[in-house]
Amino acid sequence: MTVTVVMHGTLRRFLPEGAARATVHLRDGATIGEVLAELGAEPAEHDTWLVARNEALAERDVVLGPGDVVDCFEPLAGGAGRAKDYERWLVEYDYKVARSLPSIVSYRTHRIEGPINGAETAGWSYIERIEIRDVDQYQQDIASPAGQQLMRQLYGTYLERSKNIFFWSEEITD
Repeated sequence: MTVTVVMHGTLRRFLPEGAARATVHLRDGATIGEVLAELGAEPAEHDTWLVARNEALAERDVVLGPGDVVDCFEPLAGGAGRAKDYERWLVEYDYKVARSLPSIVSYRTHRIEGPINGAETAGWSYIERIEIRDVDQYQQDIASPAGQQLMRQLYGTYLERSKNIFFWSEEITD
């Protein structure tokens, strides 16, 4: 049988040439743990990887079926040093750059504590709230060298773009 394995972020190192996804041929009845072992991607005991089968969190002993998709990613939460690194970067770099961009009125990131009701398996650890003066100016700011460097650091080191959501909103005032 064949399954698709998707490695997010730094876990891509386990796939050929650092690819994001690979098709893997397995025996019928193989488990998630077996596919990870075949790729040489068994997490160490201290690692905080999350593994999902067909978009639902799963344990490594779950039996796979033909066509299943296995996603592996390293969350920013769970006491891992990675979360501390992200929060340090956020305070020491991200907030400072954001304050320097003309379009941003306020910007705050919040650590999510506990499950997100209605999206318990979303895998999000943080929520950002960015208040801007003008959408066009914000897009120009993000396209600037400082904005591009910030985005490279954010998505190159800490966040998986495909797991993020983004939307515009307008405040309802009284």
